[in-house]
Amino acid sequence: MSGSYTVADRTLSTSFNPRSLSSPVLAYLRSIASSERPLSTNQLHEFRSYTSTAHHNTSSTPTDHPSGTTSHETSKERPTSSPIDLEQFLNYMTSSMGDASETLPEQDLSYPISNYFINSSHNTYLTGNQLYSESISLEVHAGKEQQGIMVEIIEQVWKGLLVEPLSGACEQLPSPNDLRRKILIKVKYVAPEKVTAQVSTPSLRRKKSASSSSDSDDQGSEDVKKTKKSSIIKSLSALGVYTRSYHFKDLSSPEASAPCHVFSLSEKKFMDVHETLGPTLFSHNRNYLMRAFPSGTRISSSNLDPAVFWRSGVQIVALNWQKYDAGMMLNEGMFAGTPGWVLKPKEYRGQHHDQNAVVSNESQGDAIAHQTLFLSIQVLAAHNLPLPTGDRKPDGFRPYVKCELHVERPEERTSAPIEGGGKSKDGEYKTKTKTSRGIDPDFGGERTERADFLNVPGVVEELSFVR
Repeated sequence: MSGSYTVADRTLSTSFNPRSLSSPVLAYLRSIASSERPLSTNQLHEFRSYTSTAHHNTSSTPTDHPSGTTSHETSKERPTSSPIDLEQFLNYMTSSMGDASETLPEQDLSYPISNYFINSSHNTYLTGNQLYSESISLEVHAGKEQQGIMVEIIEQVWKGLLVEPLSGACEQLPSPNDLRRKILIKVKYVAPEKVTAQVSTPSLRRKKSASSSSDSDDQGSEDVKKTKKSSIIKSLSALGVYTRSYHFKDLSSPEASAPCHVFSLSEKKFMDVHETLGPTLFSHNRNYLMRAFPSGTRISSSNLDPAVFWRSGVQIVALNWQKYDAGMMLNEGMFAGTPGWVLKPKEYRGQHHDQNAVVSNESQGDAIAHQTLFLSIQVLAAHNLPLPTGDRKPDGFRPYVKCELHVERPEERTSAPIEGGGKSKDGEYKTKTKTSRGIDPDFGGERTERADFLNVPGVVEELSFVR
């Protein structure tokens, strides 16, 4: 294998055969690979120290190529078959050549941001569950003077990075290209001529919901009861330029057609809206921003099924990143290899240059063609699988591969109730291979194992996932 790999501010060119590792490095890798747990941070540092010592006689200097790039070569040129040093090994392993995933094509980032799915977290400061985890958080219930100090700090620390205030009314959302090196602040919008609003305050009694305060303004029936009035100063409200948070009433209210509004709905509230205004909900999300988040009753920080919300056009599906479950796996499948933006399918997008669109009653079932899927996955082999905790006998290990297909359900295209209410669960179709033996299973052999999903109806390829 050969190629050029970027390391920091230089490019390293090398030819690498994985078998060309020096004997000390290879022996050490074998020793740590034989342990029953994955490589820890301390082991990694120990490995770096060990291999650096093993190669202390190898010096290197940067040299310039005629092409203008810089390579990193040893002071004495070595043949390709010579052992590589630690930097070259780590460089190869972290390069695109060490990645089994196909590189995604570059995305068009010229559409308004409502035309993209956006990677987003919810309550990620938590390290455990919603109620009892250790956390570091800052919740502000400030008066006018403290709000002014907040604004001063934000403007000083993020000077030059904040989106510039608009000279007139907000008429169109910007594109990701327009927002490069900019910070968008989502804040509850208060009209300039009316700068007072209800702000929730902590209760002495534990509520059923334990969601973050940033969501409580928009939860409807799930709101914490408002008990105190507090003025919101104009400069704080003005920080929300293109992402102005409005309390959700319905999709026919005046704010539902304001170009820069954001509605935030809990999963339960979203399902209520789906069952009453399903087609209108989909049409709204073609042109305007919406955010959905897990219910506060998920005290274990479990996640909803993000694909259900994406297929309704929701751009920002906030997940509990601290819980790696089925929902987070689907989220990784959506955004892996991207900068956090994924352009919606063409039929899910609004008007490119005019965001003042009329919300229609066209459902997602009417908007996009659904296909019949024939998918066959060939399962070959695996290498060095970790044994279950406490198991020290590889010969007794019986691994198999389970595959699930997550596709759109018919009720998602109408206003029918969605089974499970959008809760994360197993895929609609599933299959698994026969069991093999040991930590290096060969699922091929004389008879190749396959995972087949044949004649699956109603599929939108861009919003279907294999897990």
